[in-house]
Amino acid sequence: MTDTSKTSADDTTTSAGPEPTDLELMFGKPRLLKGEGRAPYEFLRFEVQRALAPTDFFGELRVQEVTDAIWEGQRFKRFATLLIDTGHITALEILLQSECWHSMFVKPGNMARDYYRGDPKERETARKFVASLGITEDLIQAKALSVNAGEFSYADRLVDNRATKLQGLLKAHERQKRKAEKAQRSADRNKVANDNSAASAEPRATGTK
Repeated sequence: MTDTSKTSADDTTTSAGPEPTDLELMFGKPRLLKGEGRAPYEFLRFEVQRALAPTDFFGELRVQEVTDAIWEGQRFKRFATLLIDTGHITALEILLQSECWHSMFVKPGNMARDYYRGDPKERETARKFVASLGITEDLIQAKALSVNAGEFSYADRLVDNRATKLQGLLKAHERQKRKAEKAQRSADRNKVANDNSAASAEPRATGTK
């Protein structure tokens, strides 16, 4: 038997989520790549919003831009590391080619794949053989970096681009903040001056017959 005791109010409570921001209503939620978590992104945005304390639409827009600049910068750093990781097999194959060119029994490509992707026995055999040639993990990583130097350099430029953008956004925020503080100080001084003028004029007004 189906339980119909659940009310529409219950449905509203369970399905209700955080209210969308004005930016989300206009542009939708920021798109994340596969494997990136929405919760960490929202937490970052919350911290940026708390730090920048926006007071208007353009302040909210700056929060979004700063959040994205930080998030994308970290994304491209991760990509740069992955480029090195994905180049390990090719790098090891190149190193083995220079060491085993005279051998008819060692196929560098197969040995490199066994080293990283073979079954436990194949990996163990490949690792012992590679170590016997003096090829270390550091050497493989260094070679992987050179193999993907172009792509790594591109990812590095993307990281620098986001860092430059972030720096510009924060400088703009500081200028806006100083401008607002200056305007507030000026308004406070004018208020004090007006209050003093009113206070000094009052006795003369009351003393006049």
